[in-house]
Amino acid sequence: MISLFYLGQWDYQVFEWAHLYVWQALIMLDVLVVWLVWVRTLPRAPGDDRAPPAPPDAAVASA
Repeated sequence: MISLFYLGQWDYQVFEWAHLYVWQALIMLDVLVVWLVWVRTLPRAPGDDRAPPAPPDAAVASA
């Protein structure tokens, strides 16, 4: 955020571009990272100790 302040002091057009494109992308990336960390820390449902289903076998799929 401080970088946006200094960009605004230096050149308003550069500030607008950085604010609209760079910072919005960085905020969305931050949101994605926080969400992924949150999802990984959720406890599993009780009794759900099974592994996810295996993908279908290639030999069976081609038959």
